[in-house]
Amino acid sequence: HSDYRIILPDGTIHWIVARGLRYLKSTGELERIMGMSLDITERKQMEMQLSESQTLLNTLIVECHDIVN
Repeated sequence: HSDYRIILPDGTIHWIVARGLRYLKSTGELERIMGMSLDITERKQMEMQLSESQTLLNTLIVECHDIVN
C-alpha cells in the first residue's frame, strides 16, 4: 500500500494510491502480482482543506478563550 504524488506535464499535481498483493507458489517463488492504482487527488485536497479548517478553528478557540479570560 502506497500513496504518492505525481506531477503531470501540464504542471498539475495528482495523488495516487497503489495497492498490491503478491502470490507465491508452494515453493515460495513469486507466481504473480496483482494490484491497482487510483487517482485520489480530490480526497487529498479535501483532507488538506479539513486540516486547514481545523487549524483555523483551534486558533479561534484559543484566541476567544484568551479574550474572555
